[in-house]
Amino acid sequence: MIEDEEYLAVYFSGPCETDDPCYQILQELETVDSTMQDFGIMMVMTEEREFAKTLDVRTFPALGLYRNGEYVPFEGDLEDELGILEWITDEETLLMRGKIEKVNADMLDKFIETETDVMVFMYRESSLSDQDVVDQLEHIDDELEEKDIQLLKCSDKGVEKEYGLGVTPILVHFHNQVPTIYKGELEEESEVLAWILQNLEKSEIDEVTGPILDVLIERLDNLAVIFYDNDKEEDIAFINETMENLDDECDDISIPLVKISDASKALQFGLEETPALLYFKREIPGIFEGDLTKPKNILKWLTTRKTGDNIQLINEAMLEDSIENFPYVAVFFMNKCDKGEEACVNKTRDILIGLETINDDVNNVGIEFVMTREKRFAKAEYGVSTFPSVGLFRNGHYLGYDGDLMNRLQVLNWLSGTDALEIENVIEDVTEDMLANIVESEDDVLAFFYKEEDGDAEDMLLAMENIDDALSVEEVEFVRCHEDRVVETYGLTMIPSLVLFRNGVPTVYTGDLKNADTILGWITQELEEQVIKDVNEEVLNSALERLEFVAVIYYDGAASADLAILQQLETVDDECKENDINVVKVSDRKLWEELGIEDSPVMVYYENDVPFVYPHQVNKSTIYLSYHLLTLMLILSNAGLWTCR
Repeated sequence: MIEDEEYLAVYFSGPCETDDPCYQILQELETVDSTMQDFGIMMVMTEEREFAKTLDVRTFPALGLYRNGEYVPFEGDLEDELGILEWITDEETLLMRGKIEKVNADMLDKFIETETDVMVFMYRESSLSDQDVVDQLEHIDDELEEKDIQLLKCSDKGVEKEYGLGVTPILVHFHNQVPTIYKGELEEESEVLAWILQNLEKSEIDEVTGPILDVLIERLDNLAVIFYDNDKEEDIAFINETMENLDDECDDISIPLVKISDASKALQFGLEETPALLYFKREIPGIFEGDLTKPKNILKWLTTRKTGDNIQLINEAMLEDSIENFPYVAVFFMNKCDKGEEACVNKTRDILIGLETINDDVNNVGIEFVMTREKRFAKAEYGVSTFPSVGLFRNGHYLGYDGDLMNRLQVLNWLSGTDALEIENVIEDVTEDMLANIVESEDDVLAFFYKEEDGDAEDMLLAMENIDDALSVEEVEFVRCHEDRVVETYGLTMIPSLVLFRNGVPTVYTGDLKNADTILGWITQELEEQVIKDVNEEVLNSALERLEFVAVIYYDGAASADLAILQQLETVDDECKENDINVVKVSDRKLWEELGIEDSPVMVYYENDVPFVYPHQVNKSTIYLSYHLLTLMLILSNAGLWTCR
């Protein structure tokens, strides 16, 4: 593993039992393991003392990092998992001075995201000529380090495609994540060095290709793009005389600014005239309609686009693209007012002002909000007959709003309500934010988590389509979600998986995902059962973070007295849910001992993740007393008369 992995973190535990301090440290390290994986760092543990001693490790437990075979020991507090994470992901720990550091694709991605300037040579490990270039670059590495410039190398297969670049080998400079490719001879050390130094000092707007632009739009939350025609003198003059003066100002407000001369790419966005300026916010484009000769107006527009709640103005091509690429898109179809029609202008403006006040709320539930003046397109394609109006596209299916456009809260409630989001006879594909909103607002939600590239997932979905109607009768919302790692939000790990959320608490289906009858039988049983769900640490932490009110019964699964009391407590579970108190049970002794609790069973009430321990021993005579205490706590809390301490 040391030979195969560029970055390998090793926890030397020594012989370790569950009640030893080394085991507790291991549990804490596992909480940051997924973050390390995001940085391309694999973490393993070993009890082998003899191997550790060859690295001069004399005390156990211990932690260290192998970076391209070189061992670096961690000398801090092993019980401080956040301190470990900060150390292990720090540039000083990851990079070796005096040589070109080899990084994997994940590590490179993190450097590009977090560093203003990154120089990287992408090459083929098996190519002798590429290795010769690496050797040549080593000759200028010392000069670069003297100027505090770090040169990286990466040979992961296909890494260049992730950034829309050409074939390897290539030397690339990333400035604020925007790549510039060296086009000279890689064997010429002096030319390479001069290009690197010149590129770091240049102030002109970066030119990009179509594939690079696609990657930037996907990667960056904010991006300004100038579309121009390299053969038109007026376009060149606009860039040189107006936009080049804004490049530094855009850097100051952290908006990368690029230019592209590609007619086919411009037409993809419905741009028939150049020059044109677009601003992309979380992949949604917006058209600048102002005077391109006034740089102050352009800068003000860009600033308000980034910091404000503005709804992006798009054209027909952009609207079609948004509907295709985003599962939920709300559209404000504006009215084209004739010159002098002040009433029309004022009405459209007032509606827009109101809608922009709810834009953030709409985005937070996973809906993109845009506006357009394309009346003819709206009429022909979607049957929109009145303007102005608002509609919602749900995985391509259009639904018009027929309420009061001036009542922004009514519009918000309609957009975020499950009635508008639901499509008959379709398992809705939702985003992570949309799922969170549905789980929070609905009592019973069935969610299918899957990977989009998984071929079996389609067969599973076909089987599940047969139970969608039956679930509607049971008032169970059925959705699907394929966003990366969304299951971890709920303390889960398995993909594909089918999960039933009851009042926000998840239960995973363990049967055949292609058997509709078995699935329906399981759901029916879960809905009828009067049981308090047993959850593990990950699910508990997720519930405490997401849910406002949670009652947790900590118990000993091996104690018959605890189990008997739990059976009695099942009778108050439904009554607690009616008062928005979620009740779960946990048998992990470690978790209640961390709260300073010695005896079980014990009930702990959490409000916004703050615990309040029920002051009496939970037994048969206090079952209903404990329920009424929880209800009283909730009533007082809602009235602002009591807080957890």
